[in-house]
Amino acid sequence: MSEQHALYEDTFQWLHEHIQKEIITCGKVERMSMLHGHFLQYMQHVHPDNYNPLYTAQKLKARITAEFGPQLVFWEPQQRFESDRTSDRTRSAI
Repeated sequence: MSEQHALYEDTFQWLHEHIQKEIITCGKVERMSMLHGHFLQYMQHVHPDNYNPLYTAQKLKARITAEFGPQLVFWEPQQRFESDRTSDRTRSAI
C-alpha cells in the first residue's frame, strides 16, 4: 500500500467512525455534500501534503456504499418526502 493510499484510508476510517456514530447509531441525517466536506477537511488538516480538493463526492459515495451496503440510504430530494411518509426507520439515511 502506498503512503498516499494509506493516508486516504486513514481519512476514510475517520469518516467511517463518524458515519457509524452520528448517522447509524444516533439517527442523524447528513447530506452527501456534508460528508464530502468532512472528508476533505480532515484530509486538509491531518494530511495537508496529500490534500486533494478534486477528490470527488461520487468516489466517496461509492466507497461509503461499498462499506455500509444496505445500512444506509441515499435519498434523492423527491424521494425524501415519500420515505418520510412510509416511516421506514430500519435503515439510516444520508
